[in-house]
Order: sequence, then structure tokens, then C-alpha cells
Amino acid sequence: MKPLISVVTAVYNTEKYLDKAINSVLCQTFQDFEYIIVDDGSTDRSPEILQEYASRYPEKIRLHRQTNKGAYHAYNKCTELAKGQYIFTLNSDDYLSEDCLEIVSSYVIKHGVDVVFINTATHAADEEQNIVWKDMQSIELKEEFIILSQEAVRLSWPSIMRMGLVRNNINLYKADIMKKHPYYTGYYGADYLLNIEIADEIKSIACHPKILYHNFYYIGNTAEGRNISEGKYYPYLHEMHNEFYLKNKALFDSWNILSDEENRQLLANTRINQFKIEVRRINAWNNKMSSAEKVFTLASYFDDVLSESTAVLNCRRQIEKLILDACGEQNLKADLSQGETLDHYMTHLLYAINTEDLPPEVRENTMLGALTDKNNPYSLGLLYYERYSKTHPNVFSMDVVEYFFCRERARGYVLTGRHELAADEITLLFNAPFSDPEKYLLLCMNCFNFGFSDDAISIAALGLEKFPDYQRLIDASMRFSSIINSG
Repeated sequence: MKPLISVVTAVYNTEKYLDKAINSVLCQTFQDFEYIIVDDGSTDRSPEILQEYASRYPEKIRLHRQTNKGAYHAYNKCTELAKGQYIFTLNSDDYLSEDCLEIVSSYVIKHGVDVVFINTATHAADEEQNIVWKDMQSIELKEEFIILSQEAVRLSWPSIMRMGLVRNNINLYKADIMKKHPYYTGYYGADYLLNIEIADEIKSIACHPKILYHNFYYIGNTAEGRNISEGKYYPYLHEMHNEFYLKNKALFDSWNILSDEENRQLLANTRINQFKIEVRRINAWNNKMSSAEKVFTLASYFDDVLSESTAVLNCRRQIEKLILDACGEQNLKADLSQGETLDHYMTHLLYAINTEDLPPEVRENTMLGALTDKNNPYSLGLLYYERYSKTHPNVFSMDVVEYFFCRERARGYVLTGRHELAADEITLLFNAPFSDPEKYLLLCMNCFNFGFSDDAISIAALGLEKFPDYQRLIDASMRFSSIINSG
């Protein structure tokens, strides 16, 4: 007979913590479970410890060993091996409260819910798991909730996101759902990605306010830290966060809840908070980039997704300051001495900002060149140009500042579906004497989103006559044409 729950744990070199983790499962007040443990090629004493437990509790523990492939490969193997009706994840350096399975199983037995979200406490600890800072990140949940229809789940999902319940995989999931959605193994945030991908088929959920799971963030030697996501630089970090945003946005759109301003702001706030992590991580101990490479990477972060989030929240100045301040910290002086070898708009911009004795006219021309560079579609540097225009009004033009902020407002209106307001701003852009391909892009985007598909294609073609190598306009023209032809 199938057990109700399969508790699953992936293990890699956590010999110090295994006894506490495993015993917290074995000592549960609810016993209708199996325990699947996958040892992901541990090189410490973990294999011996696991074998001892498997030998002592053969009726409960099923142990599988594999070569080291990574945590999510191991968890996919756990899911494959699981025979229970539900799957519950326990990390090998955490532990459960003794009534955890009893409480979560009650929602399954009584209501048959698809997912039970778990209220988790995160503790900062030393390498011996002595708690330094207790409960540094738990969810303030005052009472249980039970939602038993798919429509209600979808309407409640933004609130569930705000509570932080979907940020990890420490939940009870119906096994049939988990087996259809294996973890993506290329991101450390695959647990969050899982929750986005299964959301569309979840028809019922529940959550109990009691803290049932204790998670640990290990402080000390960062390079030896247990938490794969903490404090490290990953080349895919920006791409991963963009994917989270775009998939959440597509989900909200398919559920017809994207037009709600609070929901738009939720997605934008989430993306901005993740972006702040990206900026901090650029200086992580394991990032071996040169200072110039870090600067160019930071500049590349200001893309379509980040621009959309800043437009929704109207926080362009704050985000630009965050990027430029971080670029300034990289100390490009040595790299700048190489001159032409670093011919990049951000290099020129930082030179104009940081060279104290630069004549105002040279500074203005350099900054304006950076603002209008085709590789700088969101005009990073506008914040500093605006500051200089206030102190040197005879050299720096406020008309330039107004033009770019007008363009920013237009983009915000286009991205948030306020097409008539966007049209007003775009009209102002075309009245300004700037040779700028972005205004053609905004106009064709607005026409397309407004339903004037043929006009959008014509405007894109007109823009490409003037700016034939502007890749963003080329991409938009091809995308719109493809959509029209396929429709």
C-alpha cells in the first residue's frame, strides 16, 4: 500500500547535520510516510551515516547513491523514486517540528488539497548549527487558510506570493503534479521556478500558521557556506530573475489578473528586489571579472524587463543611481588608462562623471554621446546629466533631460497598456529635434498594442530607413510581422 507522504532529502557532505535532520523525520507523530534519501556523491562521512540509518530503519528509509550531479538532479531522483501520494522536501541541514507531518497531512486527509504551504523559520547559525540569530525570516501568518477552488487559488496567488510562501520547495505537493514537473537543473532558484510552473494546475491549497520547518543560513566562511544561493555570483543570475518575472507575468495575464495595479506592482517590486541582489553579488568573492567587465555587466542589466519594472514603480532615478554607484565602486581608473581598448558608452560616461577637471563642454558632449548611444537604449547616465544641468545651465540643456524623461514616461505607458497617454508623450518626442531610433520603436509598439498592426509595421520600416542597424527596431519589426502573418 502506498504511503500518504514521501519525505525526500538530497545529501551532499552534510555529516554534521544529518542526525538532527533524519531524526526529526523518524520522530514524527504521524507515521504514514516513507523516507527517500539520495546521496549525491558525498565525500565526507555522510555515506556511512546514511547507511547506518538505512540499516536500522529499513521499513522507513530507502537510500539511493549517485555520482555528484547537483542538488536538483538529486531531488529529481527523489521524486522519481517516491511512492507516496504526496512529496515533502527536507534539506539535509534543516529539521522538522515533530508534528509537522501530522498537521500537513490533516489538510490532505480532510480536503485532498494539491499543495500545503509550510510556514518556515530561517535561523542564522554557525557551522555547528548553534543559532546566532533566531527566526530571521519567517512568515507572519496569523491563521490558517484553506482554498478549495482553482478560481479562488488564482485570485489569492498574489497574496500568497507576498507572504513568501512560493519562494522555495519546502511544501507538501501532490506527487502526480511533482512527477510532471521535474526541477530545472541550471538555476539555484529552481525551487521558485517549480512553483511558478505548477501554479496553473493547482486547484486547492492550505497553510497552517505554526512554524513547522526550521531552515538554517550558515554564517562564517562564505566560500564554505552551505547555502548554494547565498552570497555568491552566478553568471545566469540576471537571466534567472528575468525568467521569473516573465513567467509570473504570463501567468497573471492568462488568469486575467495582470491589469490589477497592485498585481503589476507586486511583480515589479519582486523584480526590483531581485535586481538589488544582482548588484550586490557583482562583488562576490567568487566573481573573477575585471572591474571593466563588472561595469559592462551592470550596464547590461538595465534591459527591457528592468525598464518595465522601473516604469511600473516610477523609480527610474533610484535604479539608475544604484547601477551607477555600483559602477563607480569598481574603480575603472586603471582600465580607463587603456584608452581606445575600452570604447564603450559606460566607459565614456564614467570618464565624464569622475574626471573632476574636465571642461564643462567636453563633459556635456561626452555624456550626451553616451545617452544617445545605440547600445544604451535606456539612457543610463541621465541622472548625472540632470544634476550637471542644474549646476551648469549654460552648457547642459534641460531640454535634453525633459526629452529623455518624456521617453521614459512614454515607455511606462506603453508597457502598462495606457496607450492614449503613451500616444501623447510620443507626440512630444517627435516634436523634439533629436535623432533617436527609440521614439520609432515606442511608436510602433504603441500602435501594435493599440491594435493598429499595419501602422506598426510601416512605422518600424520608416525607422529602419533612418536607423538601419538599430537591432531593437529590427527585432520589433520581425516580431510584429511574424505575429501578423501567423494570425
